[in-house]
Amino acid sequence: MRFLLALILFAVALFCVFGFMATFEPGVGGALAMRFLYGGGCVACLYGFVQSLRSGDES
Repeated sequence: MRFLLALILFAVALFCVFGFMATFEPGVGGALAMRFLYGGGCVACLYGFVQSLRSGDES
């Protein structure tokens, strides 16, 4: 179950990376706010990814 959760979190993190890169295209309105949202989402998903793989039965 933890592996499936880690896989989903990693997929969402990749989506956030591509979204973050897309905000650097010209003509994107509100790009700064979108960069913060995508960046924060990526960091949160990567943190959850690492924690789900590191945690054992003690959680």
